[in-house]
Amino acid sequence: MTEVLAKFTQSICKALINPELDVDGDIGEKSNIAISMLKDKLFKIITSKGYSDIGNQIIGIRMSDIYTNEFTDWGCIILNGELIGFPISTKPGKYWLSQHGEDHKGCACLVEGQYRGLWQFNEVYNGWTGDPYCQQINQCTIYREMGEDFINRNSPKETGLFGINFHTWANFNIITVDNLSAGCQVMDESVEKEIIPYLEKFDNPPITYTLLHIFDFKY
Repeated sequence: MTEVLAKFTQSICKALINPELDVDGDIGEKSNIAISMLKDKLFKIITSKGYSDIGNQIIGIRMSDIYTNEFTDWGCIILNGELIGFPISTKPGKYWLSQHGEDHKGCACLVEGQYRGLWQFNEVYNGWTGDPYCQQINQCTIYREMGEDFINRNSPKETGLFGINFHTWANFNIITVDNLSAGCQVMDESVEKEIIPYLEKFDNPPITYTLLHIFDFKY
């Protein structure tokens, strides 16, 4: 684990498990205890919801319903017993929210849940994003949002293939989401470069994605 990933992983543990944890990039005893506690908590949440896939996967944690237009949520990869964390946005950016999505029917916002085999990893550097990405290949459920300041849980829902990918853009290294997401799960490029070696190790594609909410950690 690189120092950058170590700090990200300590940060997610600090946010969800131990607010006193130091974020110094040194994975010592306290950090390992917090990581173990986070893995246990995620396992308990996933099993309590009756989700069937508890193995290798990507997990997103939506930290609020507010459309912050920033990378204020958390992602983590569970792979062969190891957990790494990193900042993401599980919500669309301001640009596409204001446009009501690419087709103006309402901007997509992924509904929390487990989506088995949602993504296929594409290790392509000259394609759609200019960087490797995970492409949606199985169905998911979305809200159709009309540009409010927070997720409207009464918005219409649709289930299908919408291009809800897991990605960044080449040279996208700013603090705001803007047009990077119309419903995709996204991060800036510097973050993706850190996690590509882990995405490459998923040897049983496609990849399951479980999207949780901060409220799941309150119990």
